[in-house]
Amino acid sequence: PYKYDQFNWINDFLVLPTTPTALKSFNGRVYAFDENNMYRIEPNNLYIEDTLEGVGCVSQDSISVSDYGMCFADKNNIYLNNGTNSSPISIAISKGDSTYSWENADITYSPKIVFYNKMKSFVIVFKTTSGVYATWAYNVIKKRWDLWRNFMIYGGSQDTNEPISLILGKDGELIASCNSKMWTLMNDPTNVKPWDWHSKKLTLGQDTQIKRFNNFNVTGSPSGSLGHAATGIAVKIDGTLGTEAGSLTSFTVATGEQSGKHLQWILSGQTSTVDALGTVYRRKIIMSEQ
Repeated sequence: PYKYDQFNWINDFLVLPTTPTALKSFNGRVYAFDENNMYRIEPNNLYIEDTLEGVGCVSQDSISVSDYGMCFADKNNIYLNNGTNSSPISIAISKGDSTYSWENADITYSPKIVFYNKMKSFVIVFKTTSGVYATWAYNVIKKRWDLWRNFMIYGGSQDTNEPISLILGKDGELIASCNSKMWTLMNDPTNVKPWDWHSKKLTLGQDTQIKRFNNFNVTGSPSGSLGHAATGIAVKIDGTLGTEAGSLTSFTVATGEQSGKHLQWILSGQTSTVDALGTVYRRKIIMSEQ
């Protein structure tokens, strides 16, 4: 303490059990990682306070610290440490998509993690198994994941140029080094990409009960075509796309398609804002089917 550039290398050292892949200071401690272990080090007396097995970090690029915690990634999960424990936050994105789920990430490319304060999100750039670079953003306030596909496109339909580094500028702007250039990301308020959002399968708290979905309402300014799963708004009932009738803000589905156990909303190619989604439904009594 108070000798920031002076070290007695005979006494001031610590031998780690394994070769570290990343080092980071957080919450008054130094954290050392290898591929499968995390070591919490007391920095004044240089000893290992705690060892967490099965949790590692890919590289020095794959870790970031903010007031909301320390976010880091290994080949299995993405974690958020609050100073006491490390919780996996990537369970929701670990499976379910053959390209963008975390279990299919190509870890030969070290994921780049940075905290973007403007969006209160940890931004994680990774490489997919198809060779495309994409981004997962974890909002620490809403505890929500957003996938930014084709996040950094430089003249192609998909981004296959490798992002070398991801840093924050002096005003908190997000800057990427890629394709021999420096790019300020999300800094053009007029040239905005369309966005997609798919809900999970909504059972409304009753997984096995058949429901009748009568009406669907959208608050905001949706765009595209009704019933169009690629550029518009559509719904799936028990996995089957419905035949919608009405407007983008208020519609129904065909009578023979209204019954099912779960519902899924699909919003694709949206160019404006959507504030809320609503569904009017009722449970179907089994006796009424006879």
